[in-house]
Amino acid sequence: MDIVNRYRKISFTVLAVDSIPCSLVGNKMIFSASGEIETAPWKLPWAMPWIERELKKLAKEKTGISGVETMKVYNPDEPDQYLLVRIERYIDLKIGELIDRAAELYPDQEALIRYDGRIRYRYRELKKICDEFAKGLLRLGIKKDDKTAIWSVNSIEAVIAQFGISQVGSLVVPLSPYEKRLRMENFLKQSDTKTLRCCMRFALN
Repeated sequence: MDIVNRYRKISFTVLAVDSIPCSLVGNKMIFSASGEIETAPWKLPWAMPWIERELKKLAKEKTGISGVETMKVYNPDEPDQYLLVRIERYIDLKIGELIDRAAELYPDQEALIRYDGRIRYRYRELKKICDEFAKGLLRLGIKKDDKTAIWSVNSIEAVIAQFGISQVGSLVVPLSPYEKRLRMENFLKQSDTKTLRCCMRFALN
């Protein structure tokens, strides 16, 4: 199983019911991508196995990585009974955890390649570099929920900075190097940025 499906979740939240004589609104059921239920069974006044069965079937059918939709789920034995559910598909990983999990699963697989092919990092190497970047931020006093801006063109340095910032729980504020000075100053003030990292050029040996 690849890293996406390993951590992909599908949740169902009941918004309304029809012809079901008990309150289910607000109940939530979460499944893994393989259809395994990951939440405790609902406390129901009587058994309604069709609910879990139909939601599990839907969970296996919903193959998209992310998204939100609403849908009516009918009891196949009594079509007048249905649940209106909110379906959410998501990856149950924080950005800062993504490199850690990828390095565990695919340590020697190429993860990041510079446009000219002269610099290539495997996942284990990328994890090490991101960890060092995160340690540098901690030494600067960056804490969880602080705003850290990245001033950079699209580059491997910018990718490393984004993962390193996320690892310490800081919030990334992306800035375009082509913005005018006044607009840049306004962005920094409005975002309450604590640190600005310039990623135009730094050594990655």
